Amino acid sequence: MLRVAALNREKENILEGFLIEIEHRRGSNWDMQQYYLSEVNPKLARIGGKISGQTRQFKHTLITQILSQLINNHLELFSAFSCLAMSFFSLNLLGVCPTKKSILSLIKPISDKKRLTENGQGVEDKVKELFEHHLTNQVLIKELFDMQMLHYQQQVQALSEESRAAYLQIKQELNNQKKEE
Repeated sequence: MLRVAALNREKENILEGFLIEIEHRRGSNWDMQQYYLSEVNPKLARIGGKISGQTRQFKHTLITQILSQLINNHLELFSAFSCLAMSFFSLNLLGVCPTKKSILSLIKPISDKKRLTENGQGVEDKVKELFEHHLTNQVLIKELFDMQMLHYQQQVQALSEESRAAYLQIKQELNNQKKEE
């Protein structure tokens, strides 16, 4: 979250610099829109991409932690899971699944030689069996995941709103200075 806050401050600084640039060039034949599109907007887009990346990273970490805990609690059940089976399981449980690389890092240490897709047992059947007979708290797990993601997204939104308020305050201060002159 600290990284997102720092990115929002960086965005505020860019916007403040843009407002100051507008004030300095007022009255000249400077193309403000062209400057914004070529200089300011790409910087803001990069920051927006970094913030999105932080959200994706948080989501990925949360998914992997939940799956890792489940695997550790049910080693025997998950030992036959292939990458496809784990993806299917995660999708059914959480509505999302981590990358193939992450799944492999989760299942490789507990791997037995027979995978679900190799020994003839259907992936869907094994996952359904796991849900029906061994995971009685899947609703709680999904709620935990959703609650954590919602909390994170609300924090990101609050930081964004704070950044917007700071930008508007800077803009107002510059307008007040202009009126005084």
